[in-house]
Amino acid sequence: MNGRKADAGKRLGIGLAMVAGSVVLFWLSSSATVRLVRSPSGAVGGRFERQLFGLIPHSRSELTDIRSVRIVRGETDPSGKRSSSNDRLFFVTEAGPVDLGQVQDMFVRDALVIEQHLADRSRTELSLSSIARRQEEFRFAFAQLVGAILALGGASLATAGLRGLFRKADSRAT
Repeated sequence: MNGRKADAGKRLGIGLAMVAGSVVLFWLSSSATVRLVRSPSGAVGGRFERQLFGLIPHSRSELTDIRSVRIVRGETDPSGKRSSSNDRLFFVTEAGPVDLGQVQDMFVRDALVIEQHLADRSRTELSLSSIARRQEEFRFAFAQLVGAILALGGASLATAGLRGLFRKADSRAT
């Protein structure tokens, strides 16, 4: 394999890796919403939804008969210092605590608001977005910007690599 063809193959590989990285970044930086609704009987149900780019729903989880919320604090090491694990949010239903993973952990800072909603039987609906806080909004916007740069740069590099591979094939045929 000559040097130019090898360079074209490397550009193609790196470009595809950049595009794949952007897809992963877009997926991991998806925003989330939670909607809690109290039925006429008083039972509270919740729907968690993740949105790609903050717009396109890609996963949904539902809970029924939510009784309360609780926060499990990050672990501490023997010296009493906090370890690297984060606080976790659990919804307690009639069947017991439910762990939906990252989607519910995105609302740890909203635990008091959720708890107040569950306690106030006059409130029928609560809707929260993970990007409603300034810090989370910045994280989301930054991740989307980096993802877009990776996707565009990767697509450009992959296209250049493909052109280089096909140009070499065309030049040998003549």
